[in-house]
Amino acid sequence: MFFLRSGLPEKLFAFLMLGGASIILLALFAFLRMPQILLLDSTRMFLQWLTSELIVFILIFSYPHFIWSYRCAYQQGFGFIRRHFLPLVVAPLVLMALIIVCVVSWNEPVTTLPWVPSVDDTLRTFGFDLHWSLYRGCGQLLLANLFICQTIMAVQHYCMQAYGIAIQGGSDEGLQISKQQKLLIRLNLYALAAMNLCSGYTFFAFFNTSNFVYHPVQFPHFLGVIAIIFFVATSGLLILKIVVPIYKQTSKLPPMVASVPVISVWLWLQPFSQPFGYQAWVVPLAHGAQYLFFALRVENAKLDAITGSSLLKTKVGRIFFIAAMALSLIGIGFLSFNYLPVLFDQKHFVPGLNGNFFLLAAFIFLSLHHYFVDAVVWKHDSQAKVLLQTSVKGSTGA
Repeated sequence: MFFLRSGLPEKLFAFLMLGGASIILLALFAFLRMPQILLLDSTRMFLQWLTSELIVFILIFSYPHFIWSYRCAYQQGFGFIRRHFLPLVVAPLVLMALIIVCVVSWNEPVTTLPWVPSVDDTLRTFGFDLHWSLYRGCGQLLLANLFICQTIMAVQHYCMQAYGIAIQGGSDEGLQISKQQKLLIRLNLYALAAMNLCSGYTFFAFFNTSNFVYHPVQFPHFLGVIAIIFFVATSGLLILKIVVPIYKQTSKLPPMVASVPVISVWLWLQPFSQPFGYQAWVVPLAHGAQYLFFALRVENAKLDAITGSSLLKTKVGRIFFIAAMALSLIGIGFLSFNYLPVLFDQKHFVPGLNGNFFLLAAFIFLSLHHYFVDAVVWKHDSQAKVLLQTSVKGSTGA
């Protein structure tokens, strides 16, 4: 691909974009957490700088990958939208309606719902503590549950993207994976998602304000243990049933483009050691980088198919076109995720709705709808899927 031949070596570029950068950052964050390192003035200055510059990385990797999925879906014509009417039309309307309900019922006391304490008490006897009764308003309770729904779908989305990249990367390298091996990979990733779910998503504390506080859900301890055992068992089977046979046949480990996405998602979602802020900020950025890697492949293949413009056939023309489109998507993403929601929050359009409600609502709406959109963008009837299959062999880092 043209953007891989213009600087960084292909394998290094693929490694960093497909999850390698997040692995390096996890090791760096773990090193910085050491007390003798964390107490250094230079370390605190570095972390302060990193926090202040975070918006730059979000603009480059996170926002564009959301907007790119909209481009891939809604620019395929009315026929594609009609075939996928539920995720592309009905889902955003339902999400918008739920957010409106949050606004209307934001300050309506949870005590007006007499069944909430009963549900809390009943599930608590089985080891589940939803903490629904702790929320001050019905709208806040609904927003918290939308957060949980968003994160559950995000975890499933991360896992399935890693799975898809592994299969596609292996195919690009000539690696054939059987149906049984594919099933084993999916089971392993489902176990990983279950482990992550049982953690209760405590990192939502990032979004707490004086007006909204997230209360983590607590699950029975034995469920977490079962998920861990299942994950360990399926990980061992992956080694025995996939890695070992590949090594015996080729005297090599599985291709980097197939293994790095799976290893990285293991590290993203494991609940045992998560440096502060890693799962809330670094993981979405790394996920966005993976997505953009394949979005660029699709755009490159689309430009290959253009016959009417000689400019877009040149290296300079293509770089200019994709750079201009990326800047446009960054601008749209910034307006959608940051500028407009923050402006609405500052204007206090709804009495009593203080804090960062619109910022959280925009994040939930765009994230949840992105998962619905992305579930159809890569289906076999999608132009994006066809273009990916016809893109240049080995562009993932062969």
